[in-house]
Amino acid sequence: MYAETGFQRLLRQKTRPLHISGIPENAGATAVALLTSRLGKAVGDFLDTEALDGLTLRLSTRTPFGGGPEDEDEEPPARFRPIEPEYDFDRLILPAATREQLMLAITTMEHRAQLFERWNLGMIEPHPNAAISLHGPSGTGKTMAAHAIAHRLGKKIILADYAQLESKYHGDGTKNLHAMFAAALAHDAVLFLDEADALLHRRFEATSQGSEHAVNTLRSALLMALDAFEGLAVFATNSASSYDPAVHTRVRHVEIPLPDAPAREAIWRAHLPPGLPLAEDVSCAALAELDGVSGREIKKAVIEAATRALRAGRFHVDQADFRTALESARAARQSAETPRPAQAGQAAEAAQPAEAAQPAEVVQPAEAAQAGHPAQDRPASGPIPAPSELARAVLDAASDLESTTTGNAR
Repeated sequence: MYAETGFQRLLRQKTRPLHISGIPENAGATAVALLTSRLGKAVGDFLDTEALDGLTLRLSTRTPFGGGPEDEDEEPPARFRPIEPEYDFDRLILPAATREQLMLAITTMEHRAQLFERWNLGMIEPHPNAAISLHGPSGTGKTMAAHAIAHRLGKKIILADYAQLESKYHGDGTKNLHAMFAAALAHDAVLFLDEADALLHRRFEATSQGSEHAVNTLRSALLMALDAFEGLAVFATNSASSYDPAVHTRVRHVEIPLPDAPAREAIWRAHLPPGLPLAEDVSCAALAELDGVSGREIKKAVIEAATRALRAGRFHVDQADFRTALESARAARQSAETPRPAQAGQAAEAAQPAEAAQPAEVVQPAEAAQAGHPAQDRPASGPIPAPSELARAVLDAASDLESTTTGNAR
């Protein structure tokens, strides 16, 4: 048996890997691997020589970290600040099955001691957490649900997204990720990541660029951090189909669908405040018959309807105002989501200049050769053909000339 080196110990003890930040993302994967390997070996040898269990180093070819020794203990910027939740379950209108899925996650956090200590489930899950992935169309209430969960648990909520984690420097994304989970743990807050598909997307099977390697590293670090996080993380996405397969077994998937007719009626009632003057013909049940709309579109329709009435000089909002505003919002969304047929026409128009660039005059060199006149003596006319078109024209002219010569010889 040979003695284990410090570097081998770092590899074996995956709980505290060697963290290196500052490598540009556009660096080649091979160069990054060589650098990290050599630094890792050097650190391991130093730990052996000095009989140390760990080490924190800062390396720079520029002015060292702001230029003063006081920077040695500087903490990363506090980007992840908790806030009070803005919504509760009384404002959240969901199908019963969806609400039950959310309550299961909440119960896991509320009764963690009973489940994982007294009932000994900690034996199979040493880091009890609850991770929820809310997926569904835009505007269905995923962000509101995250706030409602935090409110029910009596916790603050940290709002984060992929833009707060990414960095142009290799390794800084992982550092930001660790800071995010550390902030949620320190504040005992619910962690909410919006547009999570950008972060939880499938990893690259083969990395040929430094940026791809950095993305894979960040996603792997997220999975490890999620396993060790003893709190509640909520992810939101319009579609979870792009998630990395390893994510699916770590989260509870909860669909937030478009509201059905009873839910739409309840949303309409919840969005008509007491101070809003309504005409006698306003009927929430009738408005709920217009399907295929989200709660956010209903909210925007209420505001637009009131604005329409005020602009028309009326101090009350009637049924037609609400219906017109909602139909307008739905039509605008459907128009934006539907590919425009004009694209095909634009492609045809774009092809016309290429056709125009092939006038009959391009065969003039052959005609000039047959007539015994140099081609350069002929006046130029029409657009100048592209090089590839000119080459084809020359070949065609040569072929025509050869056919003509052969025919005359016969």
